[in-house]
Amino acid sequence: MRPQIKDGVERLAAQVVTASRRASELTEGDDDEDLVSFVSYLSTTCEWMASNGRELKGWAYRNYYDLVLDLSAGARRAPLVLPEWLEPMEPQQCFANCYALAFELPDEVTYVEGYALHSLIPVHHAWLELADGTIVDPTWVNLIDDGPDSALYMGVRIHRRLLLRLSELTHYASVIGGDVETGHRLLQHGFEVDATGAAISRKDLA
Repeated sequence: MRPQIKDGVERLAAQVVTASRRASELTEGDDDEDLVSFVSYLSTTCEWMASNGRELKGWAYRNYYDLVLDLSAGARRAPLVLPEWLEPMEPQQCFANCYALAFELPDEVTYVEGYALHSLIPVHHAWLELADGTIVDPTWVNLIDDGPDSALYMGVRIHRRLLLRLSELTHYASVIGGDVETGHRLLQHGFEVDATGAAISRKDLA
């Protein structure tokens, strides 16, 4: 076998082992096969991107999958239903929808951003979490007409003070989307989190 091919095969094997180990740790004891596959996809994508991208020496995270996998409280399945006091919002505008509600309903909801899956493949997405931990998704609630009545979620809870600060700096509702456009500072520095695991500050802004 040619050295280049051998190196590639060994690198791929190492990626698979690392991704599988991480996914197993994050889903230990979970018997939802879809949820396990979801986390495995995120872990594998994280390792593939890290291996094939530029080396980020000294950075807190190798990519945004790495950040979400590290800071999320875990992957969860949630039904696509809303409480009576919350109306469905504009499709394909998840970041703007959830950003607006985080400030309109500060005592009821927390903004969450990460990756979610309804059909086909996981996508970058935003949703809300109630005080009791219930996930509500005002953007995807209408998808039950065309597919499953639940979705899979894995993300980072963002305190609204930090959400406002970052949007003022980046002019984006999306935390990750804004970071991509303004130098990947979250990947470089990471978040400060509170006792509940919610992100309260970007470390270089603390």
